[in-house]
Amino acid sequence: MNWPGAILLIINAAMGFGIGLLVTRVMHGLRAEWSFTRCLAVTLGVYLLECIAIAAGMLIPVFSLALALIWGIVFGSWLKENRTTREQMGFAIELSAYTCVPTATFLAVPFMFVLTGKSVLDNGEAIRFGIPKFVPWPANTILGFFLCLVIFVSVLKIGITLGVVWLYLRPNTERATPTLVQLLCKEVN
Repeated sequence: MNWPGAILLIINAAMGFGIGLLVTRVMHGLRAEWSFTRCLAVTLGVYLLECIAIAAGMLIPVFSLALALIWGIVFGSWLKENRTTREQMGFAIELSAYTCVPTATFLAVPFMFVLTGKSVLDNGEAIRFGIPKFVPWPANTILGFFLCLVIFVSVLKIGITLGVVWLYLRPNTERATPTLVQLLCKEVN
């Protein structure tokens, strides 16, 4: 393994474990019946699956975004029985942000380019790196590409995960205000 790959691996592992400990503490508070070790294993398992999804997609976040849907279902079913909706959604936000950390560690790549003396703002360097010529500004540079990748994927993943969790946690009672169809049915009867 070359030194940039080793640095990326070290950063990824440190962030995954460090932030994972914080998420595990909150998870253990919500799932008191689970041991701390079990919560840590679940948290690190989620992180490992996210890392595998990023690697399998080769920077194309298809698998990572598919996992966002799966995490929404899993987190929503875990949180359905516990606490208030506010606490549940707060933890869902933390956990869905944690699933974006493997993607965020790719921000180290432009810094490694700078350390090797290459320009992260040069379009020619981006083309040599593998970014196609048709990619529009600002993603046509190495720095822009990785910033766009991290921001776009993170926002989309968090939105998908929280949307699915919210569908699980929303109250199943009927609405207090009648719908237009209900009002029309009353008028006909």
